Amino acid sequence: MSSPFSKPNLRAFFAEFCATALFVFFGAGSVTAAVAAAGPQVQPVNYALSFGFAITILAFAIGDVSGAHINPAVTVALAVTKNIDPAKAVLYVISQCTGGLVGGGLLRLAVGKDAYRSGIGLSSIVNPGGGLLFEFMGTTILIFVVFNVAVWSAGVTANDFGGTLRPAPRTPCTDPSAFSAR
Repeated sequence: MSSPFSKPNLRAFFAEFCATALFVFFGAGSVTAAVAAAGPQVQPVNYALSFGFAITILAFAIGDVSGAHINPAVTVALAVTKNIDPAKAVLYVISQCTGGLVGGGLLRLAVGKDAYRSGIGLSSIVNPGGGLLFEFMGTTILIFVVFNVAVWSAGVTANDFGGTLRPAPRTPCTDPSAFSAR
């Protein structure tokens, strides 16, 4: 097993940091821009596409370096299923959380205190518990898609649900070199 601080791992941590910072900056920035342009009654599609394009572009940009987790929930799910080394997963999560904070901070600097939009945008009919449930279900869908598209796609037989869950061979999330191997 290689050191968590090997050169390829350091590149991966930096890639996750940068991608998460950019995702938060441009994703939340699109909300700020949409609200500034259309007022508080902005339609979610105005910024939802920005999030979709941002995550797609960033996943392709860093996929061959880090596996393009870009979300601590993805990294934790991969660690729980033994698709990533736990020490490496901890450093990925630290990189991603730090990147998210930096991205939000840069956005605040870019647009100023008055234009900056932050926090949970819950509808008046959704209480905080309901908002948490929405986030949980959305994250569940994200993890389901990541595992079906990137982890298990290399071979269904590599994952044995009758007993032990073994890592799938060479998929983009588990082995970034799989991006360049295809």
